[in-house]
Amino acid sequence: MLAVSMSEEEVENRLLEDIEHLACIVVVNSPPYPDVFKARLRIENAFHSYQMNRFDIEKEMLSSLKDIREFPIQDKKQIFDPICAKVKLYSSVIGEQMNDNIPVNGQYWWSNVRQAVRFYDAMASIQQHDAPTVFLELSPHPVLATSIRECYE
Repeated sequence: MLAVSMSEEEVENRLLEDIEHLACIVVVNSPPYPDVFKARLRIENAFHSYQMNRFDIEKEMLSSLKDIREFPIQDKKQIFDPICAKVKLYSSVIGEQMNDNIPVNGQYWWSNVRQAVRFYDAMASIQQHDAPTVFLELSPHPVLATSIRECYE
């Protein structure tokens, strides 16, 4: 994987032209900057891309997540705190605010593994609809603080 500071359009036209079958965009975290930053990422697997297909885990993952209940939660006893039910959630899978029409089921989480991350789009949606003062990243390896700052600059 390679991290670059270019727009999606620039990457598609300048880097991926004629090799779309070999490489793809997997994450859009922040807006591009004039100087092209590039860094090779030291990872073994290209998550959020077609390369995840080679592990043949889709059926197993969907099966293991089959009991996840979709929103909206009808039974108020299943909501651990009523205040949480009022919280607005934004998805980097779809790049926008979640709503009751978007099923958060096994297929949604498989999309998170297999499709490009739309973090920048989600941040733009947050800025359009809300004025947050706190961002919470739940991750074993927090990496988004810089992207959050860049989205607000």
